[in-house]
Amino acid sequence: MREEVDRCLPFQVPRWATAMVQFLSALEVALVLYPTFICLTQESSILGNLMGFGYTLAWFVYQVVRTSENQTKQLPWYRYPHVMPLPSLLCTAYLVLHFLFLFFKVQPMRQHRQPPEEEKWPVVPHHNIQYVKRLLQPTVPIGEKHWFQRRVYEWDSCFRFPARMLIMAVVALNGVYTLSFVLMVMEISFSRFLNMWFGVPTDFPRGAAAISLTALVTVYHICQTMAQYKCQVQSLYRGDRSVLPKTLPRSSTALTWSMRYIGMQFAYICISMTLLYPVLSLAIVVFQQFIVQPLREGNVQVLFQTLGDILGNVVPVLLLTFTLRVISRRFFLQDTLSAWDEEKPLALNSIRALENTSYFCLFYFMILGLVQSSFIFLSRALLGTLMFARLDQAASLSGLRGHFNYGNLAWVSVLLVDSAHTNPTALTFCHLLLTTRTVGGARVWLGGARRRWWLCYTLLRNPSLVELRRQGSPPPPGVC
Repeated sequence: MREEVDRCLPFQVPRWATAMVQFLSALEVALVLYPTFICLTQESSILGNLMGFGYTLAWFVYQVVRTSENQTKQLPWYRYPHVMPLPSLLCTAYLVLHFLFLFFKVQPMRQHRQPPEEEKWPVVPHHNIQYVKRLLQPTVPIGEKHWFQRRVYEWDSCFRFPARMLIMAVVALNGVYTLSFVLMVMEISFSRFLNMWFGVPTDFPRGAAAISLTALVTVYHICQTMAQYKCQVQSLYRGDRSVLPKTLPRSSTALTWSMRYIGMQFAYICISMTLLYPVLSLAIVVFQQFIVQPLREGNVQVLFQTLGDILGNVVPVLLLTFTLRVISRRFFLQDTLSAWDEEKPLALNSIRALENTSYFCLFYFMILGLVQSSFIFLSRALLGTLMFARLDQAASLSGLRGHFNYGNLAWVSVLLVDSAHTNPTALTFCHLLLTTRTVGGARVWLGGARRRWWLCYTLLRNPSLVELRRQGSPPPPGVC
């Protein structure tokens, strides 16, 4: 990282200023792209759409010219194919067309502009209104689901992903595309190094298969992250907070960590691809060496011998475990108290026999424990590598989750912030409060609405007060 910083600057950077230079470099990139962000946030603005169209079109032309120069340029020290920024070009082209479409859409609407009183309050999105209508229905008809809904993903017309998650998905897919080319260059360089110095023949199809599997697994994790976000946010909309950990961050902490989510998710995905690539390459080498190679050479006996060695070590362990379970049920546990009991009580029948059996099995279980602990370590390392990109899964222990798993803290913070500010029921309720009040009796109406709101909140928090609440109209004066 320090060499990359020094290469971008015309002077030597001190070690203590590396972090500051990286921050300023990131700020420079943000300032360059900030006009596009400003133009996107200007709704129904002819000037904003026109400026956004011009700025993004200039960027698109610059990217096309720069890409064509890099593809045709032949450097003496670089003999590999250059990465074509195809996702970036597609995104920039989409922004150009988006601003152009909004410009021609907003211009006719200006001729029939609504009065300022009708534009005073923000409009609730259509999918939020549909969500509230579905909640008010006594029974929701369940239609027949398609194969894609049953097996892959069940979409919901009343839910829309926020801009934060869409940006994360686009940036992550762009990173997967770019990093796949980087891994391909690394594979070619490493294969040439082994062939030059050790005489090992190059096997580019194996490397291409490993890179393809790495990219597919990472894309699968991105899709699972989006689906998990939808599921957990909808649970929070319903008031089900079981998806959250027991200890929640403070409001200021949650807001701070929610701003870090996109950057942290992108970094975790890149590191996950870097870790997955050698693991999948090793798995492909093992599969090719022990399964494909014997079958290709017609030496099936070696394959059956390897399978027999594995079964010869696994079957006795399974038989011993099953035998001990049968012996414990038959001889070491007392009989059931009644004929309707399915399981015997945990009451010992022959303590002396149990102690002798435990003594003779002790030393064997020491050896078995070493083997099983090694297997558990390898399996957890493999699963941790495969699930490293999933910030919604807490990888650390439950007692150390808040100290070491900062990725999961960012995920929980995003859920808290988005569920609090995108809840369709709360947004529709606030919209009705703002749009249905009258100008003359606004203070009286809002006062009654505020009292009813606190009454509803109090009764929900204290259900026992429902029975003590006075029903009906108040009695006339002077009547007890």
